[in-house]
Amino acid sequence: MNIERREPETPEEFQLYYDLRWRILREPWTQDRSSSQHEHEQEAMRLVAWIGGQLVGVGRLHFNSKEEAQVRYMAVQEGHTARGIGSLLLKELERRARGAGAKRMVLNARESAIDFWSRWLVLPETQLRARGPVRHTVQFHCSLVDAEGVVKPPCFF
Repeated sequence: MNIERREPETPEEFQLYYDLRWRILREPWTQDRSSSQHEHEQEAMRLVAWIGGQLVGVGRLHFNSKEEAQVRYMAVQEGHTARGIGSLLLKELERRARGAGAKRMVLNARESAIDFWSRWLVLPETQLRARGPVRHTVQFHCSLVDAEGVVKPPCFF
């Protein structure tokens, strides 16, 4: 299975990108399509995964500060989960975060995705409060460098 990973390039690809985000992450909570976009869209790094010309996965990275990158809006098309698509997107987002100088990455995980994230990251003891219809229950942290500034191995290997 050949999975192409890259940034969306054309207006049509961006439309497909936002549509997949909305269908997987927002539509189940009856949120409108505008909820699939966020204030950091313009400076964000966006990735799409394609198999045979079909969009099957999306992910996004933005910086909360010079040192902290946040993964958001990870989604894989139903019927294509558990095939390594999310993992490939995540590894590429981490590579890009490191390349842009991030020292740590954070992400908020929904209950339904905790098993996916727990493959790489230790489940934190603190829980996030549920806000609104989209329930993010935990926040994972991944240090990209140690306290002395030495680069650590990838979090998402």
